[in-house]
Amino acid sequence: MGLIFSVIVSRAFTILSLACCVLAPPTSKVRHGSFETRLCAEEGKNSQRPPPDPSDPYCSGWSLHDRTAFLDRQRGEVARGGSGDPSKADFVFYYSHAKHGHGLPDGCCGMRLLVFSKDAHGHRVQSGRWERLDVGNLYESVAGDHHCFFLVSGDDDESHFVAASYIVDDKGQVTFQSDRLEFGESAWIQKDGQEFLWWMDSNSIVLRAADGRVVWSHHEPGEYYGSFFSEDRRYAFRTLRESTQSGMIYGHDPSDVWTFKFPFADEIAQKGLLGFNDRGEVILRVDRRIYRVSRDGTPRLAAVLPIYKGRHRSIETMRPGIHFDMDQYQGPIHTYEYATNVARTYDHPRPMLRFNISTFEAQESMDEGKHWRPVSIEAH
Repeated sequence: MGLIFSVIVSRAFTILSLACCVLAPPTSKVRHGSFETRLCAEEGKNSQRPPPDPSDPYCSGWSLHDRTAFLDRQRGEVARGGSGDPSKADFVFYYSHAKHGHGLPDGCCGMRLLVFSKDAHGHRVQSGRWERLDVGNLYESVAGDHHCFFLVSGDDDESHFVAASYIVDDKGQVTFQSDRLEFGESAWIQKDGQEFLWWMDSNSIVLRAADGRVVWSHHEPGEYYGSFFSEDRRYAFRTLRESTQSGMIYGHDPSDVWTFKFPFADEIAQKGLLGFNDRGEVILRVDRRIYRVSRDGTPRLAAVLPIYKGRHRSIETMRPGIHFDMDQYQGPIHTYEYATNVARTYDHPRPMLRFNISTFEAQESMDEGKHWRPVSIEAH
């Protein structure tokens, strides 16, 4: 029954589309290469178009009309700027990571971006639209208040792979395009009343204007261990070698760069970079010890993570100095879930610990997060 309804709707849309192409007045303006002209050309070539082949997992044989109809049925994925201001733009993506009916989620049936902003009367309205029907994979979307940076790829047919990186404004207009995937850490910042894209990859950091123009960049040779931005986007951090022997902190201006030898570089231990605190210091974990690291590389012991062996006999160290599994998220709140040495972990609830890396206020749970209570982890 669903298939019959789909065919009926599809054919009704086809008739309406053809009518629009035939009956459009001479004064109507349709831009060259637009979806409307492509749709009319598609329908003109094959007015008896068969329904999409459900055995085609990547939609490579689907017509433009069927790809558009597919996007019409999808639920949007919202990308919103880090400021959280409800008056700023929402970027809503519709793409192929959805149920096609054939069970595979990675088709390339097209991608649509709708942008919603508040108008002069304070009403939420659609302010922009972008669509491309030969892509369908969205790798990443990073939204600011007025712009969005995202990476897409697709497969127009079996021999033509396409990929691109875009910046789109809150009117749906493309302000920057690169015909390759610009993988890396990225964030939007505010500077001099404008938005800029701060972007890092394995050996460089770049500040771009919203039109793609490079404002400044730094390039350092060698492999990197980790990189992240502070929660307020005031600082960026990179290590330059996998052994974390040296680190760099960047500010918004090209002259605001600090380089230092990383503390405990020669100590054999489980280490982790937890992020920046609210004073712009890097927070470093070395086994159970948590340090604040100043810009000159001086460590100050701030906290010590607890051991739960005494209270839970199933808890043990996996190797010397290791008492927990680590969450890799570099944010203001860190959560650790302690491991057990029994196969059926539901018989032995695992302790959990969470703490703020600026205040080191902490809570623990002895039943895997169901109930929390305060605990002190600050070093004295």
